[in-house]
Amino acid sequence: MSDSKQLFEDLRQMCEAAYPQQDSTFLKARRFLFDEDYEQAQKFFQQAARQGHAEAFTYLGYMHRKGLGMRRDDAIAAEFYQTAIDIGGDTLLSSTAYNNLGVLYMKGEGVAQDLTKAKQLFLQAIDIDGSEDAKHHLKELSFPHKINKNTE
Repeated sequence: MSDSKQLFEDLRQMCEAAYPQQDSTFLKARRFLFDEDYEQAQKFFQQAARQGHAEAFTYLGYMHRKGLGMRRDDAIAAEFYQTAIDIGGDTLLSSTAYNNLGVLYMKGEGVAQDLTKAKQLFLQAIDIDGSEDAKHHLKELSFPHKINKNTE
């Protein structure tokens, strides 16, 4: 095997070890989402979610929050974000579920407004990957009069 092929193979194996949830079903779903084929994206995210893929729940929450290919429903989005956190926890590949659920609690959209819970979620998001979005939202909590429904 050539040096470049061996290097690629070594990197692929390291990525699979570090991110075991990056399976083909999930990647296919993301590709459909980015191509704006929401019906197929939802189908494959649901399939990945049934296989226990935490990030798939995050994406399903996002699709419900934004109304991508379905009716917008913040309560369902919150449930998907919470499920991603419950099954993925600190192993989530990004802080998105924590941050997005924090926004819902901050604004009281789909859940009862709870600024303490929002703060906890933002702090967890920052711990995971230094989320700039969560840092921004945390600053917003210091100035509650600036919280608006267009922030996310």
